[in-house]
Amino acid sequence: MGVFNTVRSQAEKILGADPYFASVSILKSNDMDWLTKAKTQLAQVKGLCILIHSVELDSSSDSQGPQGDLSLRVAVIENVAINRLKHGTRISADDAAEYAAWLLHTPNHARVDTYLCNVQSVRQVSNPSYLVYEIAIKTSGVLTGEHTEEEV
Repeated sequence: MGVFNTVRSQAEKILGADPYFASVSILKSNDMDWLTKAKTQLAQVKGLCILIHSVELDSSSDSQGPQGDLSLRVAVIENVAINRLKHGTRISADDAAEYAAWLLHTPNHARVDTYLCNVQSVRQVSNPSYLVYEIAIKTSGVLTGEHTEEEV
């Protein structure tokens, strides 16, 4: 597995393992049909989901090869009207974003992460339909050229 998928999978594993997020769908932007799943989760099911975006590389100009800062964005998306009802998660986007940021910030924990992640910011994103927070995370790494075969 390449560095991009490893970083994204690490975030998914950390969030998915915590009981606080047991009722929350955690989606990755490279999942097949993630947009439909997110819309269903937000409109009909629980009203809150987490989307782990693709990793980006900002290669330093003086580096030997493809290495540098890796950025990962994690979005916490809430349909307030659905989520605050009896069948919703009743976890606000504010609380979910704050807790997810705390979980993903490696220095807060004794666990051994493959990539040490530092939360850079948590910001509310303007969206006409949902309450959205975006967590920006930085780490560093070297592109490995490793890959996995995608199942069809």
